[in-house]
Amino acid sequence: MAIEEDPRARFEHAQEQLMEHHGLDGTSRFVTTEQPVERMHYLHAGEGRPVLLLHGVASPAALFVPLMAELQEAFELYAVDRPGRGLSDPYRHRKGEIRHFTVEFIDAFLDAIGHEQVDIIASSFGGFQAIAYALERPDRVGKLSFVGSTAGLTKDIAIPMRLLGVKVINRLMFRLTRASSTDDVLTSMERLNVEDGSALSEWMLICILAGSQIPEQHRSLRSLFETTSGIRGVSKHMIVRDEFTTLSHPIQFIWGSEDYFYDPQLGRSVTASMENVEFHELEGLGHTPWLEPENDVAARIEAFLSQS
Repeated sequence: MAIEEDPRARFEHAQEQLMEHHGLDGTSRFVTTEQPVERMHYLHAGEGRPVLLLHGVASPAALFVPLMAELQEAFELYAVDRPGRGLSDPYRHRKGEIRHFTVEFIDAFLDAIGHEQVDIIASSFGGFQAIAYALERPDRVGKLSFVGSTAGLTKDIAIPMRLLGVKVINRLMFRLTRASSTDDVLTSMERLNVEDGSALSEWMLICILAGSQIPEQHRSLRSLFETTSGIRGVSKHMIVRDEFTTLSHPIQFIWGSEDYFYDPQLGRSVTASMENVEFHELEGLGHTPWLEPENDVAARIEAFLSQS
């Protein structure tokens, strides 16, 4: 199914239908901030202990809808579109400023929603952002739950991801790999995110497709790749491995054994000397395990965040 209308409007409609499909009793909202952008979009649901959800590099916050639907009875959930993705304002990244951007973005959002401290559920690039923020603002972070492999723990990354950081080459790659239908999105998701895409609804696929076609967000994503990766791998500004082990926050890892980006052994090696970490390897699941059929990701997160 090709998207023929305005992608932003299509995204908004698909997001609404996606929440209804999964039974998420939530709302789509915007907050106004001064920096790093004027407006940020987020999904809000539930009541109780506040939890911030940080998504991956190319996905919107809507990817968390199935997980939020399972957690909404236990927590107050805020899934924010990182500036430059989803319905948040676009942002042009600059070399060497990714940590400053992360702290500025999360500070501004938490101030806008009126929470001094939150627990964080983070996926992929969102994991790097969660670590960077906890290091800079330890008092504003309670518990950290990382779902799927986390960026920033190693300089190594797959060759295609390195090439996405190279100007000119990345323009060609974006052009050649750009999805034009939900079938294309499903193929990509089953290559990078999940082992079994049968639980991905049509509304989820439309949401991802429409989000990727919002012109200003496409440029934002390209600038992010160009400033955080390259031929030699992940930028030095993103490597938080050694600093991560100094965190004293309670930490949980939920890592699929078939994660496309990094093997669970990476996480085990990084956390081996840490006493405040629980590690769950989910056999046969991919990079975003909460999107797989028959998973228990939400139950594991709820048990962890509910511990006193």
